[in-house]
Amino acid sequence: MLLYGVAALLTPVVVLLVVAMVNNRTSELNIPTHTVPADSALPALHQVSLLGKRMAHQSPYSMPLRSGQQLTVADYANCANDATETMAALHSALKLPFVEHATRSVKDTIPEFAEMRETARILSGVADHYEIVGDYGRAMELRLDGLEFGVKIPRQGGILPQLVGGAVHAIAAVRIEDLVPHLPPDQLKSAAAHLDAIEAAETSYSDIVLEEGYTSTSYLKEIFKGFRLTPKGVDELHDTFGSGAMGDMSTMGKLRETGKMTKIVLASKRGLLEANLEYCRSVSKEVSGPYKKSLASQMPISLGAMGWGDSFHTAWEKQLSMQAVRRVLKTEIALELYFKTNGKYPQSLGQLVPVYLKSVPSDPFSPTMGPLIYRLQNNHFVVYSIGPDMQDNAGTSAKYAGTMPGDIVSGYLAGAKKRPPLPTAPKQ
Repeated sequence: MLLYGVAALLTPVVVLLVVAMVNNRTSELNIPTHTVPADSALPALHQVSLLGKRMAHQSPYSMPLRSGQQLTVADYANCANDATETMAALHSALKLPFVEHATRSVKDTIPEFAEMRETARILSGVADHYEIVGDYGRAMELRLDGLEFGVKIPRQGGILPQLVGGAVHAIAAVRIEDLVPHLPPDQLKSAAAHLDAIEAAETSYSDIVLEEGYTSTSYLKEIFKGFRLTPKGVDELHDTFGSGAMGDMSTMGKLRETGKMTKIVLASKRGLLEANLEYCRSVSKEVSGPYKKSLASQMPISLGAMGWGDSFHTAWEKQLSMQAVRRVLKTEIALELYFKTNGKYPQSLGQLVPVYLKSVPSDPFSPTMGPLIYRLQNNHFVVYSIGPDMQDNAGTSAKYAGTMPGDIVSGYLAGAKKRPPLPTAPKQ
């Protein structure tokens, strides 16, 4: 009887071990990949960053300021003088194909994204210099190059390059709309054409999600391939998927953690990889439609355990916020052109079509893909997107563009919290 009792106790353990051993056998899963062309912009962008590092004077956007210290005209002028070669190299690099490396292993080299943000800070410092001295056309050209740079970074890339591109885009967008009233019609038309080209160059967020699916699944595949059903192997898996010290360390939290890890250890690893790919394909399809406040696709246990949370949705908001900023800016340019021709602003955005706009820009946050909202009062206008809260806040700007609550509003495309005014150049 004792033997029967021991057998009864051990049988479930043996069964679980057999199931775990079978499910932890790795099998090949083909994950799509891509190649980087020989004339890729990435090496050229690295050279741009090296030129920036050799500058004797920092960008005003990177200078550490003491309490009460103010930036001077000379700070901007020194940056612009040092950055001549850097800006020319960036402009040339923008003409090359932007294709991110396919990261299919944790060992793959990730581009120096911090360098790209610093390049954007240099560009903004130079643009500010030209605004200070009254060369508004050159300032606009530079800032539009910055927007183009931000939009092109995520090509063939996943969430990380998309977020870096968003940061570069935000840095370049500072003060850009302040330039619009100062531009003559020919420069306004040139800026509008550049915005059209930027819009056409943008990678769809749907494609970014797919690439992230390929990247994350490749990482998981590598982790599972190295997993061994030993105490050490389980500990290493816990380091990857566990909540650790930042998680819920209550009794129930620890029980949930143990249950989660047991599921991952026992689950078919190929099944987990396929679920990961299928989830990313589902999200990719979902984000190709109208924006919504949450995603319906159910996150698999592998990504959920790694703390992904709302990462896909957050990045979606960032992408659409960039679109909204550019569409409001493009509409402002069209309104300024109309005003310079007619001495007044139109009663509706429809009056800008087809001379000043090909069509009225849609609001990327509208559930019906409706147009941007336009209001005119006493020959002063406001154009805005309702933003990610999907509420019409009557043109009240969010603290930062794309945050909540608030709209993405003309005059406040960098957000309601504006930077201090630029120093004034001495009169000649």
